[in-house]
Amino acid sequence: MAIQRLTIDGKAQVELNRCAFQKDGSIEAQCAWDENSDAENGMLLAVNKVTGKVTFATAGNTLPVLLNYTSEKLYESNKKGLKNFSSKKGDMLRLGWLEAGDLFTTNAVSYEATTYTNDGEFLAAVAGVASTALFGNPHTDGSIVCSATAVTDGLNLVVVKKTTLPDGSDAVQFQKI
Repeated sequence: MAIQRLTIDGKAQVELNRCAFQKDGSIEAQCAWDENSDAENGMLLAVNKVTGKVTFATAGNTLPVLLNYTSEKLYESNKKGLKNFSSKKGDMLRLGWLEAGDLFTTNAVSYEATTYTNDGEFLAAVAGVASTALFGNPHTDGSIVCSATAVTDGLNLVVVKKTTLPDGSDAVQFQKI
């Protein structure tokens, strides 16, 4: 299955609309990013508390998968804002345990390229979720892959609506089911 990331300007972002972990403290922090590529906010990542490492969730993953919402760091004074931030190898991440009913918005999204030929088709499908449901699941690149099929195990999300992030970029709102 060919997967295509939603085209965005910069790095992925996340907006926590209503997530219980903010209030009840169900977070994992001080776990080091252990991949060579960047960890972006809004990605779903696997946490190994024994080793203190965070990685991409791989096929057959047995580790817990959590939502990355690490506080931004200013790497360069001329590149401010959430869309210019991602974590590098060795950085400490902050991740939240998603519970049923939690809502969040992100553009760390991908889709099946065999189903949608471009971002426009995909975003039109997201806008039509009231009549045709879409689901989100962790992909091996950290993004949330959207499809018409819900998985029977692991972290299950339902697409709530097409929306935008504060910088105006296209995004998808998800709810944990």
